[in-house]
Amino acid sequence: MGAQIVRRCDVKSLPIGVQANELIAPYKEPAIPAGQCSGERNQINIEVFKNGKYPISRQLSVVIKQNGKEEQRAGEAYSELLLTNRGQEIITTAGFINIR
Repeated sequence: MGAQIVRRCDVKSLPIGVQANELIAPYKEPAIPAGQCSGERNQINIEVFKNGKYPISRQLSVVIKQNGKEEQRAGEAYSELLLTNRGQEIITTAGFINIR
């Protein structure tokens, strides 16, 4: 679930969890009521995604072809780019949680 869903007024994101008594919200609580959404928006709870508490979060992976050729060099350059400050900004802009 990305920030684009959490911040929408016409979609209600629900807390989920493995245990019924331990539900984790993807947004910072308390949730903003739909009637107040024009002035405020729900904010994504980055911490529950970074620490793995949100049950359906997944890591973004880069697969690199190991052939010693141009494809491998391009894949390695791409993965290195994603770990730079600019790469982390791009990841965040795309709606993912950065890792650094």
